[in-house]
Amino acid sequence: MNGVIHPASAPIAIRHLVDVTSGTPVVVTVWAPEPDVPPDWRCAFEITGIAETHRDYGHGIDSMQALQSALRGVRSFLDKHLSRLKWSGETGHIGFPKTIPEAFGNAFERRIELLIQREIQRSTRMRRTARRRTHRKSKRR
Repeated sequence: MNGVIHPASAPIAIRHLVDVTSGTPVVVTVWAPEPDVPPDWRCAFEITGIAETHRDYGHGIDSMQALQSALRGVRSFLDKHLSRLKWSGETGHIGFPKTIPEAFGNAFERRIELLIQREIQRSTRMRRTARRRTHRKSKRR
């Protein structure tokens, strides 16, 4: 949806990215979730600076799910442009992490979470080992 969004509230969050190919600012704006058709909720978001302005909603059964859905929508839209976007110093890093889809059920979610946790632990061990090696080398000098 790229229609006009007129949320009843002020934005709750704004993130400034940069398109490194053109130097153009890319702005992501998220508004507070609001009641939609009962019992559902929606959360408006807008992305400017990439082609046309992109406006859409995340939806959910409560305000938290609507907010999470909006953030997934931001990430989904920006995925197509990752190679040219920058936030916090590194091209391709936009600060909107991928999330685990809820549609595949609890068991799937737990398996993916376990894989992520194992990878975090593996990466942490590798960093510690590398730091120890660097520390030992600097002591020898």
